[in-house]
Amino acid sequence: MSSSTRGTSPDWSPTPDDVAARTGRGPGYPYAVWSLRAVAFLLDSLFAWVAIAAAAGVVLLGVMVGVQDMVRVTDSDGETHTIGHWNWVGTPIVVVGAIMVVLAIGLSIWNSWVRPGRTGYSIGKAAVGIRLVGEVTGQPLGVPMTVVRYVCHVVDGFPCYIGWFWPLWDAKRQTFADKIVHSVVIRRPKNETD
Repeated sequence: MSSSTRGTSPDWSPTPDDVAARTGRGPGYPYAVWSLRAVAFLLDSLFAWVAIAAAAGVVLLGVMVGVQDMVRVTDSDGETHTIGHWNWVGTPIVVVGAIMVVLAIGLSIWNSWVRPGRTGYSIGKAAVGIRLVGEVTGQPLGVPMTVVRYVCHVVDGFPCYIGWFWPLWDAKRQTFADKIVHSVVIRRPKNETD
């Protein structure tokens, strides 16, 4: 089919190269396969959960130190009482752990919304060589649209998480959230310049 008739056919869908050639913009790179997207998601999830679990572990350690001098006893009337006092050594540990929790959540937000919104790459996406970009512009979505896309992933869960698997057979390898915000994930190693 010639390029002049391809754009007019109702069932024709442009490739990233077609968009780039027609508009002078667009990704110009192949769409990312589902397996790479899944690995990037797992890496990003691992990054977030390890940071949050480490911080929560410090909070738990502080609480354990704080309550080590306390015991619960039941008196002859069947009432339970706590005897002893909070060990103040646990307080700074809990405070440090709480700060770590806030930092871990902040890092997770940075990796999920801010970094991909500005560069198209999360830590996981950069590791596997894929990038989140606008479907037409080929540029990062910006932080607000990346947040909207993140929220729209709720739609991917209905029904039976089918939206998460939609890239397996979709021509542009988009989830429902990608379709809503007009984004695509392309194969593009991080070391390539814009």
